[in-house]
Amino acid sequence: MKKTIGSKYLIFLLAYMVFLFAVSAFFLVRVYFLLKGFEASQPERIVERQIELIRESAKKGELEKVLPIPSEMQAILGTDKYPDDFTKEFLGGDLTFEQKIGSYGAGETAYTVKNSKKDLVTLKLRSTNTRTEMIVFTCADWSLESASANMTVSEFAVPESISVSINGNKLSGTPDESGNVKYSLNVFSDTAIEFTDAFGYTEKQIGSIRNTFASLTFTVPSNFKVAIDGVDDPERIKTGTAPISQLSYVSEYTEVPTLCEYSIVYIPRQDDSKPPVTVIDNLGEQIQLPTTGKLEIREQSALPTVPDELLSEAGVLEFAENWSLFMTNDLQGGLGSISGDLIKDSYLYEVAYKWATGVDRTFTSIHRLYDPPFEDERIYNYVRYSDDLFSCDVHLVKKMRIANGLDVDDVLSKRLFFVRYDGTNNGKDDPKWVVADMIGTEDQAKHNGGEGNA
Repeated sequence: MKKTIGSKYLIFLLAYMVFLFAVSAFFLVRVYFLLKGFEASQPERIVERQIELIRESAKKGELEKVLPIPSEMQAILGTDKYPDDFTKEFLGGDLTFEQKIGSYGAGETAYTVKNSKKDLVTLKLRSTNTRTEMIVFTCADWSLESASANMTVSEFAVPESISVSINGNKLSGTPDESGNVKYSLNVFSDTAIEFTDAFGYTEKQIGSIRNTFASLTFTVPSNFKVAIDGVDDPERIKTGTAPISQLSYVSEYTEVPTLCEYSIVYIPRQDDSKPPVTVIDNLGEQIQLPTTGKLEIREQSALPTVPDELLSEAGVLEFAENWSLFMTNDLQGGLGSISGDLIKDSYLYEVAYKWATGVDRTFTSIHRLYDPPFEDERIYNYVRYSDDLFSCDVHLVKKMRIANGLDVDDVLSKRLFFVRYDGTNNGKDDPKWVVADMIGTEDQAKHNGGEGNA
């Protein structure tokens, strides 16, 4: 009887132990798979798997499949492919990640994927099905909500002569009051922004934006021809014009040159060279530009003599002699003889009229002229401004003996401006050469036009 009870107890004990072992094994297996599932569902594992997908896509040149390019950026790039410079960032070394500060919230978080130099991608994750397993295990199903390449706002301003492009596509900015153009771009962290100056020289801006440029500034008369390498239309780099003081009176009767100021900003060359500029003067001769300093030309190039045909047609020497005689009351016919070579109501005509009708002429010393009256006559510094305007310098000495027996040399040294002008009212085009102005040759740089020191 005792033996039977002992056997049953042993059988029960053995069965109970097997049951406990089975239950323990079940729970151990259950815990194992729960832990494995819990580990696999952690946000970090999602990020790691996504990094591998990104790396593999970058190797295949298909990065946009796992990192869709925003439509705004596609418009800037002009393509639905990532720039090579950006793609290479995923292939050169280890990629790491870190949770973005302050991104962990109820059911969501975000991570930054980076290489050794910069942040490249932002991954946003969201959790669903939050639950408690086996009383103590609280878990959720994490999944990727979005993956986007990091973009930065790049704001800068460049001179208007500098064009800005990305991947060969020219961008539009907003002009400001200082002559610059402002840009505000959302770009990938390693997008190359290309600056191109008016000479076609291009420089890539990666990571930082150039804020200093070189400039080429010069001043030449408007009738000079300017050719700048790479600039088809030099007019667009003209920053201003100014009148030429010598021609202020002449400008009332014909078109005259002005002083043109050119200024163009360009990207400094690595060899410090300047863009080539060619200046052709009014005589068709190329001007040698200075290697240093600012080019500033305010005078026309002159020929030593006036062409004989023009000299005769305009009556240059005759007018100079008549004017000299007129100013000492020795010209027969007075104002009537000289007025035909002047423009009625011009400044010079008013000078002549005031002299002919004023009291000053009565104070001219009594004298007689030598025969011949003139010597040392020279005509030089011929400048042709246009078909209707030229100037030349005239020098002559009028020999006189005044009443007290002293010899006096009356010197005329003038720059005469001749204009082809029609002063008639006959309804026909009858221009002829007349004198629109004269200035003294010695102080012409200071004189603002007008006969002045006649």
